[in-house]
Amino acid sequence: MNVPGRLSRFWAGAVLVCALVLLSTPALGQRRVWLAGRLSGPDGTPARVARVQVTNDGGVTVAAETDTLGGYRVQLPVPSGHFLISVDAPGHEPATRVIADPGAGSEGVTADFILAVRTVGLEPVRVVVARLTVAGATQWTPGSVDQSRLGVTLRTEPLGTDPLSDATDRQVGMSRVPAEGGTGFSIAGQSPDQTRLTMDGADLGNAAVPREAIRSADVVTNTYDVARGRFTGGQVEVRTQRAGNRWGATVRGDRRDPRFTLGGSGPQLRMSHVGMDAGGGGALVRDRLFVFGAASTRRTAEPNSSLGTLDPAGLALLGIDADSARRFLQVTRTIRPEQEGGTSTSGYASALLRLDAVLSVRHSLMLRFNGQQSSFPGANSPAAAAGTGINMRGSEFGILAQLSSGSGTLAHELNVHVASTARRWAETDRAPTGLVNVASEDGQGQTSLVTLRFAGGGFDPRDTRQRRWTISDQFVAVTSNREHRLRLGGEVGGQEDRVEAGPSRGTFTFASLSDLEVGRPASYIRSLETDPRRTSAVRTAFYADDHWRPGPFDLDYGFRLERTTFSSEAADPGIEARFGRRAGEIPSAWIFSPRLGFSIERRMPWDRGEQGSTNIQGGIGAFSGELPFAALGSALTQTGRPGTAELVCAGPAAPSPAWDAYRANPGSVPSSCADGSSVLAGAVPHATTFSRGFVFPRAWRASLHGQGLLQNGVIWSASGSWVRGFRQPVAVDRNLRSEAYFTNGAEEGRRVFVPVEAVDPATGVASIVASRRFPEFGTVREISAGGRSRTAQMTATASRFFGPLGFMGPWRAEAGYTWTAARESISPLDVPGRGNSSTASDPFQAEWAPAPYASRHALNGFAEWRMSGWLSVGLIGRASSGRPFTPMVRGDVNGDGLNNDRAFVFDPGQATERSREAEGMETLLGSAPAGVRDCLRGQIGRIAGHNSCRTAWSTSLDLNARLQFGRTIDGSSHKRTTLWLSARNVTAGLDRLLNGSAGLRGWGQPLAADNVLLQVREFDPVSRTFRYDVNSRFGQPAGASMLNRAPLAVSLQVRVVLGSDRVLASFREATIAAARRDPALETANLRLNIEQQLPNIPGEVLKRNLPDELRLSPQQAMALQSAADSIGERLGPVLDALAAQVAATGPGGAGLRQPLFQDLVRRATGLRRSGLEITRGILTQEQWVRLPSRLRTVSRTFAPYPPQRLVSPAGF
Repeated sequence: MNVPGRLSRFWAGAVLVCALVLLSTPALGQRRVWLAGRLSGPDGTPARVARVQVTNDGGVTVAAETDTLGGYRVQLPVPSGHFLISVDAPGHEPATRVIADPGAGSEGVTADFILAVRTVGLEPVRVVVARLTVAGATQWTPGSVDQSRLGVTLRTEPLGTDPLSDATDRQVGMSRVPAEGGTGFSIAGQSPDQTRLTMDGADLGNAAVPREAIRSADVVTNTYDVARGRFTGGQVEVRTQRAGNRWGATVRGDRRDPRFTLGGSGPQLRMSHVGMDAGGGGALVRDRLFVFGAASTRRTAEPNSSLGTLDPAGLALLGIDADSARRFLQVTRTIRPEQEGGTSTSGYASALLRLDAVLSVRHSLMLRFNGQQSSFPGANSPAAAAGTGINMRGSEFGILAQLSSGSGTLAHELNVHVASTARRWAETDRAPTGLVNVASEDGQGQTSLVTLRFAGGGFDPRDTRQRRWTISDQFVAVTSNREHRLRLGGEVGGQEDRVEAGPSRGTFTFASLSDLEVGRPASYIRSLETDPRRTSAVRTAFYADDHWRPGPFDLDYGFRLERTTFSSEAADPGIEARFGRRAGEIPSAWIFSPRLGFSIERRMPWDRGEQGSTNIQGGIGAFSGELPFAALGSALTQTGRPGTAELVCAGPAAPSPAWDAYRANPGSVPSSCADGSSVLAGAVPHATTFSRGFVFPRAWRASLHGQGLLQNGVIWSASGSWVRGFRQPVAVDRNLRSEAYFTNGAEEGRRVFVPVEAVDPATGVASIVASRRFPEFGTVREISAGGRSRTAQMTATASRFFGPLGFMGPWRAEAGYTWTAARESISPLDVPGRGNSSTASDPFQAEWAPAPYASRHALNGFAEWRMSGWLSVGLIGRASSGRPFTPMVRGDVNGDGLNNDRAFVFDPGQATERSREAEGMETLLGSAPAGVRDCLRGQIGRIAGHNSCRTAWSTSLDLNARLQFGRTIDGSSHKRTTLWLSARNVTAGLDRLLNGSAGLRGWGQPLAADNVLLQVREFDPVSRTFRYDVNSRFGQPAGASMLNRAPLAVSLQVRVVLGSDRVLASFREATIAAARRDPALETANLRLNIEQQLPNIPGEVLKRNLPDELRLSPQQAMALQSAADSIGERLGPVLDALAAQVAATGPGGAGLRQPLFQDLVRRATGLRRSGLEITRGILTQEQWVRLPSRLRTVSRTFAPYPPQRLVSPAGF
């Protein structure tokens, strides 16, 4: 046996075994550990085909992919202190997690992930918003106070006198007053010509608006909107109805029967009235093209009224006794027209058609057509013989085109408006106008003065045509944070008036029935002008403003720049040579009007509820008004040319009339005086000039307004406004002698500007020719801007809804009060469009006196009781203190050629040579109302002051019962048929019942006081004094107004709805749109939007590890996780609070400008910045640049609302 060999082989094997053992030791020490788990969504759905990546401390990375069940299994890399696990699944948010080494003895680790659904930049979540429109963005400006009556309210009320009056009937701060051509609206105590009437933003003119076409009617009493101009008082703005997708129509009927009237007199008691209104429309193309139309017609029939038709009670109201009336009719039997009886019919028909088209999401077009026809007879006056007067027929047509465009922050609106108006006045008697002054005595020492017409029409026939056009353009921009609304706009417009006057017939005036009986006129006046008159003007305006919301209040500041240029006609060069100004030429200048308005919401102790607040707003601004264009145009054509002369014949110079010859041949009407060489005769042209500094009326306005809800449920408002008018128009006669010929010592030294021989002693009529500086011209009126005005006004309103009262259902009540104090410069001559002039002793100076446009106190009230679901009863009451008026003389007693002299108040205890006037004053003071008596007694021995007296208080009360029945409309509580039983002017009926027909007090009437105190009877050339008759009816309701008094009238009205009621539907659409909550504005979506802008950056970076291939190490991940946890604890509550604040405020709300919100934004932004700095310190440069830019910067802007999706405006 070979021992050494065998040993060597043994040791060799041993060495090999040891080597193998030594070599195999590391392999035996390396553990195999598996990582497994499942990825799913929030609802447990498996996350298929998801990537899983694991990284150890050494940077070794392994990856796997999930199976169809969302499971995965991957072998962990070599042992490490920690492992970083990142997952990325389609449609889910990525996630990253750090786990520790499981240690020896562990062969597997489980890590399940529940992944959030991925949000893609909020692109699917958008706020649905209507595109910005100019009308919507400028609907309200800070400081503006308007009282709105909506169509949905008007639909529940019966028809009244006219739709516009119905819509503005209960507003405070406004009153209806006599105006040029009818009745106007006075706002803030200003002249009615300083109130602008518009429909859909365009001038309304004289157009009537169908009741069913009114969507809203706003009375703007205070505004600082630079787009509103051409007034110093206020604005009445009507918005018309538009159609919707559903078709529907409404029909109204109104019937008044003369058998159901009480408390009136004369023709009013025999008047029948029928009215009809209709409106309706729908979609021609659903959601794209809509049409709405409305029409209205009114017809009134009444027996012809004349002096011969009046009974004794009617004659007494007129102010004439039966004997004088019989004598008048007897004297005029052969010279007045042969016409008695018959019926007069008046009325109008108006129509409106509106088309609305959605051209695209960003563009819409509106076309509106409106027109009307009207007819009003003038041959129906109780103070005239039958067959005299003048009839009027008219028509009006207008077109408005409005193109509106916009995006989310920009808007544009272009308006083009054209309108045409025609009026024709035709006389019923072709003879010259014949007037006679009648003094009637009642046998008790009282003398009533009245002027009666027995021939002609009262004024000359004529045709007028007016054309108007306006183009306006506005641009609006809103900043992204809704803090600024910027606007730039302009408008240009023109107007042309053409008057074609028929041949003037002239006017014969007789001082008494005795003079009429012998054919001796006191005067004869006739215009010799035959050429047509044409006047045109062009208006230009530019404006800009910014509606700024700097925190808890709103501020609007801007300016308006405007100018008007007028055409001029050929003028007599002698006017310019003698007076230094060219006749018929108005200076043109740019007028700058700055404005500032503010509004603020504040919580006050009296506010109701935790969210209650008081709104306070006001402002200050300059305004420029206008003068009535028709009257201004008439003044511009007074150029002093010989062809425009006026024939004036006084006393013996007046021709003896031949009435039958004039009717048979109008060409035989006299064109010269009986004695052309007499100082009492002349043919002189008149002229109007404008001073070099003349501009349209201007005013500074300031106001303060508050409104809110009291704890007892009363909705209240209170306003105070101040208006300081400057550059107000006044007029003087530059051709009147500066030195008087003599003074009237019996009348406080009143100056008389004609010599004694130029006054007819028998009638007291003076000739204008003798008072002229230059006898070749008549009145040369110079209009300047030297006047001023001042108005202070305070208003207050309160309304409340009440629960059931006894057996009745719920009810509501409203009350309003207006206090006004207004004074103005009173011009010696009439300013175009204003007839408020008067003079005392100095006809060259304007005087400071009360303005006549508003009562000192005005109250109105409204109440409605719901007796049941189908029956309700309502009442409207009004009361106003007296309006000022001026004691006047009927006649010219200073020789300036005008009948505008104020009366001297004679002392009843005067010497015997003035016994007639003294006795008349004594009788008047013994019978006059207390207010009139006090007014006169305070001025005895003086020439009366302008507007120094006031009428009595006036009151009115209307009652109505409303009955609803039939099917409901569109699921609402409103029924398809509404029936009204209306009693208008109940106070007139009470006046008749309590005071009798002979003792009517004028209750329920808009009182027009008889302002004639004295009537010239004769002139005494020796004592150089005028003799007068004293009017015992001075200060009492004027006779004509009492005869045409509005009675208690009971009418029946019905309204029927067919299909959809557009008035109700449009209101419901607006209400629903205002209350609708967009899903994108839910708190969860808002928080998501905010979180994307203010993220927890360390946490976001952790999630982005796998998608952005950052290759974070476990140590980096743990550092980021620690920072994310720390920031998240503080950031989460801040983001929750921000989302809640935004959700509660709504888009563009003032709450986002509150300090609390701004503080939350600062805190969240600070945490974002802190997270960014920490993350930057943890990552390497290579990792940092791989991050998206939104995680590497801090944005300077913050949008609290998600992105918007634009749609067409509501209503389309």
